[in-house]
Amino acid sequence: MSKSLFIFAFLIFNFSNSQNNLKNDEFRDWGNPENFEKFGFKKVSSYSIKTNKKGKIKRDSLLLSEHNYDKSNSEIFGIFHYLHMSMHGGSHLEFYNFKNNYTKDGLLIKKASSVISKVIKNKNEHKFDTNFETFEYDSLKRKIKETSYVELNSIGLIKKDTFSYSKYRSNPKVTEYEYDSKNRIILQFSSRDSTTYYYKRENQKDFKVSKKCNGCETKYLEQEWNYDGNNLTKYINYTYKKGVHTKKYYYYNSNNQLIKQIDSTGYYYTKPYLSSYTEYGYDNNEKKIIKSYFDNGDNEFSKKEIVQYDSKNNINSIKKVSNYIENNDETKYEYLDNSTIITRENKKHQTTFKEVYQFDNRGLLLEKKEYFNNILIELIKYYYE
Repeated sequence: MSKSLFIFAFLIFNFSNSQNNLKNDEFRDWGNPENFEKFGFKKVSSYSIKTNKKGKIKRDSLLLSEHNYDKSNSEIFGIFHYLHMSMHGGSHLEFYNFKNNYTKDGLLIKKASSVISKVIKNKNEHKFDTNFETFEYDSLKRKIKETSYVELNSIGLIKKDTFSYSKYRSNPKVTEYEYDSKNRIILQFSSRDSTTYYYKRENQKDFKVSKKCNGCETKYLEQEWNYDGNNLTKYINYTYKKGVHTKKYYYYNSNNQLIKQIDSTGYYYTKPYLSSYTEYGYDNNEKKIIKSYFDNGDNEFSKKEIVQYDSKNNINSIKKVSNYIENNDETKYEYLDNSTIITRENKKHQTTFKEVYQFDNRGLLLEKKEYFNNILIELIKYYYE
């Protein structure tokens, strides 16, 4: 991959992650039944409209995502995609089928998704795998348990007209949560169960079931949150060997505003070191965050990220300053009546990447345009039914 293509890929990756920085009402979770109920929709979809090298729009389009709401069965199903990027192999879209099941109260109880492109077929065997997540709640509707695993299915031809069916569920990860009297998560536990194997032939009614405990992990404390009154003061992340992995400390001013955060890691190497240091400033209801990163515990400055907000708590700009000038850039956010514009400039490489989001009067996203050096490279349209 050439340097220019690498920069282009890097910019796309970072902008795809920056969407969460925009106003919350502009990007809705269509995996949540409440949003379908709020607007009376049954289907939400997005399409990518292709462009040529000069930025001209083609007629061809590609379905990127589709969320269908079935209220009677309390489920949302459809397809979604991820953009997978590689330093050497370029990028590609990977598509998934999914189905989410909910309680009548709208609590998510099960998620299932499978990669559409990874179904393997040949004359003697058909394979497909599915990712599962299940959720449990207490009487206060707080999530107390989450289980995730991959199930691999295989249907094979043994002899003429004789089939076998096998599947296995690989080491389900179990995550459990505990809360304080203010409904805040204070403890998160993790464990891994044994892998379960199922096998039967066509003429057999039931599966033969066996289990193996390769990769099992007994229940251990994975994360911990400490509070003083209403303020989070310390966060600890642990390794499965019961050692400390990461610690974060939080400090507040007399108005209970967060003013400092110190992140440390390396405890599992026997000696901790400073990984980042964040300062929060407040002036006339505007906020400024300066986060400094340190490379491998070296006290020498590695890079800084400066985020500025307006009085409505919307991001105005993000500056990245590094010891390596080629990594320096600035992202600016502009909020108009029915649109949001994000522009990122890298002066070292003289590149500009811009995203333009267009909304209707309800705040629903209608289209997103991406420009690289003022050339339109992608157009995504959103539809609501």
